[in-house]
Amino acid sequence: MEIVTNFQKEIGSQRLGHKDAHILRLAIATAITHEIHGKNDLSERLIHQVEQDVGKISCAAEVELKDIQIFGMLSLYFCHTEEELFSWRAIGQACRLALEMGLHRKQSLLDNFKRAEERKLAIQVFWVVYELDRRWSFGTSLSFALHDRDIDTPLPELKAYPYLEGMIAYARLCSRVWEALPPYGSASHAIPKETEDYLEFITSNWLDSIPQELQLRHPRLGLALKCQPRLLHRLRTLIYLRGNYLRTLIHRHHVLSPNNINADMASARLVVDIAQDSIQVLVHLNDTSDIHARQQSVYHYYLLSALAVILLAVCHAPSKFAEASRGPFVSAIDLVKEFSRHGTSSRRLMKTIRGILPFAKSLGLHEEAEVPTNEAETSTSTNLHLYPDTATETTNTWCWNGGNLNMGTDISSMPDIFNIGNGLIDLYDAFGTQSLHPDALTDGLGEQSLSEWEIEEISRHFQGLI
Repeated sequence: MEIVTNFQKEIGSQRLGHKDAHILRLAIATAITHEIHGKNDLSERLIHQVEQDVGKISCAAEVELKDIQIFGMLSLYFCHTEEELFSWRAIGQACRLALEMGLHRKQSLLDNFKRAEERKLAIQVFWVVYELDRRWSFGTSLSFALHDRDIDTPLPELKAYPYLEGMIAYARLCSRVWEALPPYGSASHAIPKETEDYLEFITSNWLDSIPQELQLRHPRLGLALKCQPRLLHRLRTLIYLRGNYLRTLIHRHHVLSPNNINADMASARLVVDIAQDSIQVLVHLNDTSDIHARQQSVYHYYLLSALAVILLAVCHAPSKFAEASRGPFVSAIDLVKEFSRHGTSSRRLMKTIRGILPFAKSLGLHEEAEVPTNEAETSTSTNLHLYPDTATETTNTWCWNGGNLNMGTDISSMPDIFNIGNGLIDLYDAFGTQSLHPDALTDGLGEQSLSEWEIEEISRHFQGLI
């Protein structure tokens, strides 16, 4: 009721049109996902009414700002129901409409939006779409729809919104990191050292530039408040996790193989420390508020990345990382056990574990640790751009099933979250115990009693989660 009341105040005496109704439906549907913790029949019915109308591309002679808002809000709804591919599709449509309206051009904004308030809204909508375009592209590893070279350099920004201003800078940083990552087919996933150092420098500067009121009070330093405004708590945590995620992408190649770890142990420890730091922040968020419980899909993205980094490090150098990383890893598993059985994050984890079990069993993983297998289950998009080799099976599946990532609602086909958590612990133990057997070393393979091909296969599966 509060949403409806505020919406009525916003439109004042204006007549409520069908696009206004769609915006209201999207706001209510997204709010319901927070209350019911994910996808539900009521929100799906509301979204269905919107999708039936916005798909009629040829019926609209002109594009309105509300069209872009609708697609942007639709992408956010899909985020909260763990459908990142659909989020990417929706924000891509919003980006194309923004280009059609000329929101990326300063002169076009001045010509088409004469009133200051209208122009302010148009600028705000454009930058929100720009930032979400980066977010969903990194989530799916599919290309951006908006490119920095197409956007006017002097395009106005909104200094009155510190969070949005910080996210615009973050999105531009994402563009630099994306361009620096090795392209498809590269023999090596490494970033040149000077590029790596530069990206770390500008990412750290971005984190330092965040306004003081949005800076995270880190639990590691004992500065975190047990009670803080809910909105600030959420924004502070998201900003910090996003910075950690970019740093993970910049440095992750140091844990992708035993040779990489041995070549630069300090950098390998850095990326593992970043992963452990993200887990600590997520655990603190879960312990001190209901934000994580109500919006899990937003945070799973960062949790899966941290888990993958730790498992890679323990797999490739157990004597260096197994003991020190166990505490944070077990804490992360408690968050994994809160995953929705219907969510794509749990399916991605199941698919990864299932792919690694044949190798892990040779390290002593017990047969009963295997999670349920169902060949109908597929994960959401793995890193097509960043790690394209991991996505072939998934991509082909989408082509054949029409992109249906829901995979039905049959309970028997849903992952058992408790077993997934136990499966991850068993994998960790199987990798970690190798450090107790120095006589199992083989030439050129570090501490593993696996072949080089097996090590690469294990790495390939975990890379799809980063």
